[in-house]
Amino acid sequence: MMMKIHSTAHVLLVLVIAGCSTSSSSTAPGRVPGKPNAPLWTTKDQLAVRTIVEVQAAPLENTEFPLVAAVFTELAPVPAVAFQQRLKFLHNASAPQYDSTLIEDFCSRYGDCGTISFCRPRTSKEEKGGELHFMFLSRGNSSGGAMRAWGSYADDKRAFSEPRPLWEDSAASTGRDVMYYTCDDHCETCAFTYSETRKANDTVRTVGEDVLIDVIQNAENAVKNVLCLAYHTPANPDGTREVKCMTELEASVGMAGWYISCWSHASQFAFMPTGPMRGKGARATSDGMLLFTRTKNLRANDWADLDGAGSNRMGISALDIATATTTPYTGSGALLFQPIVPWTPHSEFFAFAQLESPDKYWLWSQAWRICFVSSLTGAPVCDPQGSFDLEPNLIGFLADDTGIVYTEQNNFTVGIHVLPVDLANGKFGAHSPVRIRKDGMLNMLAAVSQVSVWRVNSSTTMVSFVGEALQTPPEVYAGTLDRAEDGTYTANVARMSRFNVDTNDIGLIGEVIRYPSLPKSGQAKDFVQALVQRPPAGSRGSPLVVFAHPGPNMAHADTFQGWGGVGARYPIATLAHMGYTVLMPNIRGSAGYGPAWRADIYQDWGGVDLDDLFAGIVYCQKEYETREGDVHVFGWSYGGYLSAMALTNAEQRYNISLRSVVIGGGIVDLISHTGTADIAKILQNTFGGYYWDTTTKTPGGMATELITLYQNRSAMYAIDQAKAPTLLHHGAHDPRVPILQAFQLHYALRAHAVPTRMLVYPGSGHIPGAADQLLNVWDTVIDWLEQHRIPHQD
Repeated sequence: MMMKIHSTAHVLLVLVIAGCSTSSSSTAPGRVPGKPNAPLWTTKDQLAVRTIVEVQAAPLENTEFPLVAAVFTELAPVPAVAFQQRLKFLHNASAPQYDSTLIEDFCSRYGDCGTISFCRPRTSKEEKGGELHFMFLSRGNSSGGAMRAWGSYADDKRAFSEPRPLWEDSAASTGRDVMYYTCDDHCETCAFTYSETRKANDTVRTVGEDVLIDVIQNAENAVKNVLCLAYHTPANPDGTREVKCMTELEASVGMAGWYISCWSHASQFAFMPTGPMRGKGARATSDGMLLFTRTKNLRANDWADLDGAGSNRMGISALDIATATTTPYTGSGALLFQPIVPWTPHSEFFAFAQLESPDKYWLWSQAWRICFVSSLTGAPVCDPQGSFDLEPNLIGFLADDTGIVYTEQNNFTVGIHVLPVDLANGKFGAHSPVRIRKDGMLNMLAAVSQVSVWRVNSSTTMVSFVGEALQTPPEVYAGTLDRAEDGTYTANVARMSRFNVDTNDIGLIGEVIRYPSLPKSGQAKDFVQALVQRPPAGSRGSPLVVFAHPGPNMAHADTFQGWGGVGARYPIATLAHMGYTVLMPNIRGSAGYGPAWRADIYQDWGGVDLDDLFAGIVYCQKEYETREGDVHVFGWSYGGYLSAMALTNAEQRYNISLRSVVIGGGIVDLISHTGTADIAKILQNTFGGYYWDTTTKTPGGMATELITLYQNRSAMYAIDQAKAPTLLHHGAHDPRVPILQAFQLHYALRAHAVPTRMLVYPGSGHIPGAADQLLNVWDTVIDWLEQHRIPHQD
């Protein structure tokens, strides 16, 4: 249920229900129950943690002194609470320094630089002189204008020039944003996409496949992402590049605009050079192909359309750079994406992720297997073993093309892995996790993101990434990715950044636990892993907060707890400092435990996953001696759905009373959700049909009326069982879970005299992104829990 969303709203709309108390308990720092002198990690401390959103390393041959560019967000130095996005070039202290002042000042002025990349020098002379090309997207000085690609060049004095626009075309001139771009190794040819939209009629709108919130806003219809090629050698008087756009291509190109999952956009394009430079002047280009992921359209609801064929379904196509013609890869009948290519020139091999058969795993559990082919007409060779979780995020090949680098979650750890490959003989080796060695110590970082690899030479692979752990805030790391004689891999890295070195120690130690859950019918007893954040004074007698993660196939991970939890970044550390024990279970349906674990909630939303959540409550009350009767549940998106189900099932189904519930962007009625959300097909696929279909067969073989199943798994149809005071958060422009879901529950709770409060965030989509809105979410969660918990007993 998760999607990435960007918000520019800075005004809060608060709907306070008459008769419901709105007083706030104190959340001021300085006092920890049981330890009055202990510092309190506040929500403002959490807001000040810099978030590193993108990392790219320069393709230099000097392995000792890498150069890395990073995009990060931080609080703006203005009275208003707001984030600003900045760009920083990172060097080792003893490395040759590049002067990036002009680029960094440009991005500080305009605040929206992103999608960064470097290009290799075009000649050996340029390479020896340290010359580099750097590109990024920004609106620049065009306030409210189109997102454009900008470029800067570092000469032999290692000074980057003032950024200038790289290309203009009809898309940019009409105000359309460049969604994503990529370039070949030397920036001779670049590709980019823009979103083609259809203007809405201001008088009357004929509804087709529109999403409810788009109709309410009368927003333009997004049709598809259009692919364009831009050539390096200037052909226009103003120095911009010649551009050719493939408007005739029916498919939508790339994954930008398609946010059903958190896959890396960078893995959706791959240049495949197959020959030397050809032509002269403005027409100079390289022979080769551009591989790209295509989708049927821009609607998230249609990503898993198994009925289409050829270019009408999600797959991979190739664009011939010389002729600008496209060819779909049809060697596999499955859904495909994430094309990557080897470093070896003149090769037509490429690798990708292929969806496992829906007959084997529930389609929306997204089980993918790594495959490669020798050409566009070849049959796929797929890894027979599969990665641990079958959710690999492909990064690239090792420098010698003997392995594919990917990232994946395994239990609570998000790590880098290598899958050995023998392309010539069509063979795979055994998956190998990459150990991370920093300052001589192994595996100090438990979660990585923004990973990239590049080839220094035929035997040396460099790697850069953002690394963090429960007590270690995120920073940028870079170094070599080395293979030992025994076939294992180690990333020998150094810290490149100091974004969060001044972050205070949160003073907490989280622990991973394992507890028994209720066995599913016909199965052996399962065990659930969970992260527990305990108060400094210990858990005995403390209130218990259960945080249900978004997804469903997402998960809690060993990320820095001072930054907050997955999704809406709930203030885990602050709550623990205030005396709460926080339980974060990776219930059935979570990522990181294999596809069978994710598929266990097929036709069983609000079933075994809710069982796992309440089994964790029982475990904490027994093992940690948390206070019975002082239990609180919160979550966003799918976690909001489970929180709503907990609200209406706690007492009758589990004999547990809840003190309060917080629901963020959660589904409460699967029937009204159908047809109004942007991914309503997830319900059809999850439950074996829509609610109006007659019956379906459950995994146990029993025939079930679908409307009954939909109602049983919706909190609204058991509203008479709701007792706990409930706080609702919702984005006003949420396409994933339209705001009508919150209104339905809010109205029903008031009718049943259950204390409730509803907060709406204008301009926000599925999850608020503005700093003031996030801070309001966190502070109101704390206020709600403090207001409804059993009073402190110091």
